[in-house]
Parts: sequence; structure tokens; C-alpha cells
Amino acid sequence: MNNLTTHVFMGTQVRVIDHEGKKWLTAEQVGMCLGYGEANYRQGIRKLFDRNRDEFTEQDSVEVKLTSTDGKQYSKRIFSASGCVKLGFFSNTQRPRVFPAGLGAWRRGLSRSSPPRQLRDRAQPPPPRPGTWR
Repeated sequence: MNNLTTHVFMGTQVRVIDHEGKKWLTAEQVGMCLGYGEANYRQGIRKLFDRNRDEFTEQDSVEVKLTSTDGKQYSKRIFSASGCVKLGFFSNTQRPRVFPAGLGAWRRGLSRSSPPRQLRDRAQPPPPRPGTWR
């Protein structure tokens, strides 16, 4: 059974799939995290995966059947943390540089019993500390 939970990753709310004891994201969720345009979330990641298919193993990405709210089952490609990092390396968006670091911190947050913290997009500078010049 695949359980869904919602988490915030770098300011983006994502639905995380618990599949075989690991955390996975759909292509659409990865596309949102990598900063793809809204109309291109799923299709952009799908094309990126297809161009680099030989780089991925079954530990990185698998095809699963997910049940939607209307009760129908759909075949979806999902990506583990290692698969998400690979997609980040192959991507040409603004976020790939910060994606692996954010993903590592996010995974550590998921493994703790406390709720995950919201991660800041490191592509933007941090706010100045009080008493410092900027």
C-alpha cells in the first residue's frame, strides 16, 4: 500500500509517497521542486527522465499504480531521493544547484519523529542578521 503525506520542501508543498518503506515523489512533484513552469511540471520531468533513462536504476525510479480520489488506478513514475538528485543534476532550471542540499536536509527531517521544518531556497540570499551591514 502507498501512503501519502504532505510536506513543505523549499517553500513548495509536496505529496510524499511511502512506497516499500522509502519516500518517493511523482514527476509532477519533482518538477514543482525544481522550478519547472506550472504547465510543464510532469512533462518536463518525463522528458528529462527519458533522455537520461540509462542513468537511473530501480532504486531511483519505478512505475507504480496509484489510486486517485475517483477510485481509478493510474500508472505513475515515482522518484526516490537518489532519483530526485539525478534529475536535479540533469535539469536546466534555476534550482538544481540547491536541490541536492535541500533534499538531504529534507530527508533528514522526514526520518526524525518531529515534523519536518520548512527549508529556505538557497538561490535567494539569507536575510541580514541584526547589527550587520548588507
